[in-house]
Amino acid sequence: MMAARLPLYLLRLVKKIAARVLIVSGLDSLRYKRDYKRKKINGDALEDPALVDGYKDEGEVERVEKLVELILSQVPHPRAVLDIGCGTGRYLRQLQAVSPDSVLEGIDISAEILDKYARPMVPGAQFHALDIETDRRFFRRRESSFDLICLIGIIQVVARRKVRTILRKVHHMCNDGGVAYIQFNVETAKKKSSCGYRRYSVEEISALLEECSFQVIKSGRTDILADYAYVFARKHPATR
Repeated sequence: MMAARLPLYLLRLVKKIAARVLIVSGLDSLRYKRDYKRKKINGDALEDPALVDGYKDEGEVERVEKLVELILSQVPHPRAVLDIGCGTGRYLRQLQAVSPDSVLEGIDISAEILDKYARPMVPGAQFHALDIETDRRFFRRRESSFDLICLIGIIQVVARRKVRTILRKVHHMCNDGGVAYIQFNVETAKKKSSCGYRRYSVEEISALLEECSFQVIKSGRTDILADYAYVFARKHPATR
């Protein structure tokens, strides 16, 4: 019996070790980005923007509205907004509807998603096809440019070792007193990080933001999306 079960046990062990290696190395983040682009290019059921962005249910529109309402409760009249990982642009569309004077920009790794969905959905906004993890130009050109920068559901698919680098880029692009809004999957006793999907505590993200010269102004769990938490953080004046 042991001889029959041993190969299955070893297979599971190898899979666990391989997954751990991918997480620690950050290679699972590269795989996620590859799959994201491939899903977009080869998919047949991508006429619906909610499917591109990763989820769809009957409350999808209401959730977008509530999330934007939460964001604007801390930054009521943002002059300039950047959405990193904007996907189809549905959050920017809602921002445009309720804050029409805001100048909106979005970043996504898929030029095709931006062309097919985001630009038609949010006319007047600027969109940029680039990877914030590896970008060396955009963030430098946008020093102190934004009152509000959003990362909604992005941190959890970024290599853990690169999160601090991304937050420093966000800090560089925020105006003095500008606000970063980070929304992420929260780690719980039952739900831990898995291959391609990292979970964090509010304390972890808050500590990283403070290391990058942000001051946390509000944080908590949200019922807008299951298993998510958020942190608002303000850039300390006169820090670079």
